[in-house]
Amino acid sequence: MKRFVVLAPFILSACTTLAPGAAEVKLTHHALDVQNCKVIGPVSTTVSPGFWIGVDDLSKDLRNQAVGLGANCVLITNNLPMAGIAYRCGS
Repeated sequence: MKRFVVLAPFILSACTTLAPGAAEVKLTHHALDVQNCKVIGPVSTTVSPGFWIGVDDLSKDLRNQAVGLGANCVLITNNLPMAGIAYRCGS
């Protein structure tokens, strides 16, 4: 039981939740998707993938950063660690 108590904070902290509006941020690997968009700035994951942290959490981290900058799209430039360039597309 003691092991569970010690590990529980790490397990719970591995789940990244989306900030308001972050679910609408598009992630892409294709430069053509952002060719008519305005560059906002770089974004990168603040954690490394591991046993408790998956690609889904890393994607959520990028989306959260992007929406915080006012972006609605991220061009992924590196997969691990996950990084990209945030863009504002559309009107």
